[in-house]
Amino acid sequence: MAEESAKRYAAAPLETAETYRISDTWTGEVVSVVKGQEAVRKRLDQLNAEQSLARRSA
Repeated sequence: MAEESAKRYAAAPLETAETYRISDTWTGEVVSVVKGQEAVRKRLDQLNAEQSLARRSA
């Protein structure tokens, strides 16, 4: 299960340079749009950590 939750969120580039959308791979919902690779990494880390904590609490 840990592997599955680690891959729940994914980033994909938008047409604008250095702008990425972050989607929930389970629902297809766009959850965030960020600019810059560092911002993508930070947001993915945050989302995946939140998911991991939520699964532990359940």
